[in-house]
Amino acid sequence: EYVSHHSAFEVHGVANQVYNEVFVSSKEKFSSFEFDGTTYTRVAPRIDTGVVEVTGVLVTEPERTVADCANDLGKLIGLEELLQCIDMLPSLNEEKMRLHLTNYSKKCLFQKTGYLLELFPSLPLSPGFFEWCREMSGKSVRYLYGDARTMGGRGAFVREWGLVVPSNLSVLLEGIS
Repeated sequence: EYVSHHSAFEVHGVANQVYNEVFVSSKEKFSSFEFDGTTYTRVAPRIDTGVVEVTGVLVTEPERTVADCANDLGKLIGLEELLQCIDMLPSLNEEKMRLHLTNYSKKCLFQKTGYLLELFPSLPLSPGFFEWCREMSGKSVRYLYGDARTMGGRGAFVREWGLVVPSNLSVLLEGIS
């Protein structure tokens, strides 16, 4: 078992909000439980790479955390919180990002992650990384998260990525910088 998703961002010190819920990736099933005012929620791990020890706690490394959160966007973390966490990351290792995305092997995840990370030009990711993400994405048009109903029917199409994103995304990004 290891800490993952938004909880991993908290361990790495880049979470904007502190949740009273800890996400624990575990192959063993367990029901959510509460201890000392904190809820511990199991998440089934989808890949096995990218777990490190930080001050005695097993946790997903930042690159794996970005991939996990992009994969579960709208379920375990909201778009605004994910954008704020990414903005607070001092760096990302491109090879680790490639490894985790390859291990997930989901075309939509290459699409979503590439798009999200491209919004942060300060991260040290090469143009080749984004081109690779686009190539691995395929041709399908997808929603950044959810569907038309989830986004209230208001979305903007980003042709370069083949993604429908919330129409208020630019407002969310302005609030971060």
